[in-house]
Amino acid sequence: MTTNTQADVSEQVLTSATVLLSYGPSGRSALRNTAMSGENRSDRLPANVKPVNYNIELKPDLKKLAFDGRTILESIDVLVLNSLDLDIKSAEYISDEGKEHKVSSIAASKEEERITIKFDTVLTPGTGKLVISYSGEMNGKLKGFYWVKYKGQNGEDKFGGVTHFEPTDARRAFPCWDEPALKASFDLTLIVPKGYTALSNTNVVLDLDCPGDPMLHMITFATTPKMPTYLVAFVLGEYDYVEGTSDDGVLVRIYTPKGKSEQGNYALEVATRALPYYKSYFGIAYPLPKMDLIAVPDLAAAAMENWGLVTHRESALLVDEQNTSAERKQNIALVVTHEIAHQWFGNLVTMEWWTHLWLNEGFASFIEFLCVDYLFPKYHIWTQFVTDCYAQAMELDALQNSHPIEVPVRHPSEIDEIFDDISYHKGASVIRMLHNYIGDDKFREGMNLYLTKHKYGNTTTEDLWHCLGEVCHVPVEAIMNTWVKQKGYPVISVTSKQDGANRVLMFTQEKFNADGKVSKDGSLWMVPISITTSKAPNTIVKQFLLDSASSVLILDGVSSSEWVKINVGTVGCYRTLYSSEMLSQLIPAVENKTLPPLDRLGLQSDLFALVSKLCFYMHMYAIAFVTVHNVHALWLVHCPLNIKLSKLHIENEQNGVTSLVFRLGHLATLLRSTVIDRLARFKDPDVLAEARRRLDAHIAGKAIIPADIRGAVYQAAASIADRKLYNEFLKMVDPMAANPCPDPGVVPGTAPCVYRGPGATLGPTPAAREVGPQPDLYREATPGLVLVHVTVPIQVPGPGHAPAPTLVPGLMPVPGLTPVSPGSRVNYRLAHRHHHRQTTPTRISGDLSLGRKRKHCITGSVGFTPRASYTHHI
Repeated sequence: MTTNTQADVSEQVLTSATVLLSYGPSGRSALRNTAMSGENRSDRLPANVKPVNYNIELKPDLKKLAFDGRTILESIDVLVLNSLDLDIKSAEYISDEGKEHKVSSIAASKEEERITIKFDTVLTPGTGKLVISYSGEMNGKLKGFYWVKYKGQNGEDKFGGVTHFEPTDARRAFPCWDEPALKASFDLTLIVPKGYTALSNTNVVLDLDCPGDPMLHMITFATTPKMPTYLVAFVLGEYDYVEGTSDDGVLVRIYTPKGKSEQGNYALEVATRALPYYKSYFGIAYPLPKMDLIAVPDLAAAAMENWGLVTHRESALLVDEQNTSAERKQNIALVVTHEIAHQWFGNLVTMEWWTHLWLNEGFASFIEFLCVDYLFPKYHIWTQFVTDCYAQAMELDALQNSHPIEVPVRHPSEIDEIFDDISYHKGASVIRMLHNYIGDDKFREGMNLYLTKHKYGNTTTEDLWHCLGEVCHVPVEAIMNTWVKQKGYPVISVTSKQDGANRVLMFTQEKFNADGKVSKDGSLWMVPISITTSKAPNTIVKQFLLDSASSVLILDGVSSSEWVKINVGTVGCYRTLYSSEMLSQLIPAVENKTLPPLDRLGLQSDLFALVSKLCFYMHMYAIAFVTVHNVHALWLVHCPLNIKLSKLHIENEQNGVTSLVFRLGHLATLLRSTVIDRLARFKDPDVLAEARRRLDAHIAGKAIIPADIRGAVYQAAASIADRKLYNEFLKMVDPMAANPCPDPGVVPGTAPCVYRGPGATLGPTPAAREVGPQPDLYREATPGLVLVHVTVPIQVPGPGHAPAPTLVPGLMPVPGLTPVSPGSRVNYRLAHRHHHRQTTPTRISGDLSLGRKRKHCITGSVGFTPRASYTHHI
């Protein structure tokens, strides 16, 4: 597409709008006053306006946009609403009686992201029409209404449009009341070139040729349900699709890039089966007649739950049966079921304010596993929940700089900071713990009450607790407040003694700190404790609520020879510190596998976390049991935690891993990849040689490396590559990925730019370490190195705007790098790897002084394209 065409796509002008609004008699509603009690509300919109309906008309160049209707219940002469990067041209208000109210002034505040419209006369209570004209540009920031570039059928560059409005970016596309509690319905018309697909939240109800221009057609969509602005979505472009109908009658379509429709079949299967599952589980039907899921060229998140039009990255939706690994397929199933769960929990019922965001994300992050476990029991997905969510949340939440699940949000700029693993993973984990404590039947009953009572409305965290407590007659709110409103979690110390035929257990609790320091804040939790014994290892034989600092419990009929296990299934969000006698009884149950996998996993995780409180030989004993197990989840927990220990046991462990890999046979593909990766870390000569052989054959076209082990093979082979093989290797993979090559000569060419701040290096090999500016700091880390994802969003020049030679602060340029333009905003923020979001919970200063840490690598966006990236390690 030419530069002129790009400019046309990027222009947007509003010519008319009508809005229906309603007003409370004074101040915000009782719900809002309760939710925000004690908080500064100066950064929220005034209480005198609540939108009811927007009527929006858009062209591909966005020449028009209209709002329809408003109700006013008190006399005012000023309207305040959200707007960002829009040039407001004019506005007028026409009442239902036909009286026109002219505007005396329009003031825009970029800092507050608002416009204030003052009229020449007072607007009296009633209904009427607000008409606004404005102009703006589609952006390259992956937020608001932004442009995306893709290849046409003949290889030419083409442009389309995508929206991403969560949390507060609808205001970039049209002036609006951009808060989650200010719900409204939406009517949308898109005027697009013929041949383009135009999608929105609802079905098309009218498709007409555009008068005066035979190359355009006008597409009108059905009125949406009442919903917040951040769930509005529309997409323009060229797409194929596959479709099916769920058992409950919902039309499901998976939209893919042209020529890739067959890659949507797996997601179609997941979606068509998930919809009736959720209908049955919640007891409420999906309220829309269709569900579209679309793979767009660029998206800031892995996926976004827009009501009826879920947007995905291609990697989070499409499955190429020849090249997609089993792990990726599982993740896609989790992404799809997560976003569909939001159609009820988040869309039908929405949090009142961003303080309660965790309720949306934590719940969906739990319920997705329930759904996938039902759809694909062969995945054994709950073991992966423990490694992907539970264990990671426990590790993060033990740090001093953790935060409570529920964090008060006083300004929209704080919202990004709470999209983190605490919101998602700990939130999901405590809901799983509650679900287990009250039982699935009562949980479902409570969810139905909650969704029925508040459908199309807004809620706070307390509303959910009240509904669940009402059906199960348990003090849910009191219990959950100890988990949601304070950071951290307890370690439960347990000792036992025999009293005749009974076992007496003594429990105490205190806050667990990763640094081993004793907590002095006196934190206590109401802890659901579950217990099992060797007589019935898969059954909870006793459950009680530990609501004080200590307690005593008697297990009738449990002899001194039986082992006792606390936290059955690794469901409770606490560590368990056993006495030496109790732990000695459990170790044989690990070795002979009479202890179920999830309990072995939880015991292993607790042993590593509490190693400073245990005898070292007990830890070594724990390491030994990994070599006799082939459970993938045990390996996922074992590998990263083991890295944190000294090198003393590596040789011993390598021997155990090597013996395991040669007798894998038909072990799960996930385990195979993990073990190969682990042996490559140990520089096992047989594994490295085999990886090199397979990569050579792959490059020569003689044999394709199976998708399930391809990443592990690439990493292993690259770690012993010379320059020639490395150059071939880079042709197949992202040249800006982490560099594991040992040759110092190839390190600087790996990434387009390198951060030269404290703790930065380029890779986990000795050669790469020496390139980094802080080798001493690096060597203080462990050989495997816990890494952190960091994204660096940058304001990228739009099509047709040439960047000027200005360097990004803190980054060293590499020849060939296109610098960013003057005034580009570099914003360092901590990101987390997650199925559904890759947003950024903690802002990072220019020296990369990190807050909450995550694994993997540091990546960022820079310069010439929104998807450009660099990589370094700390």
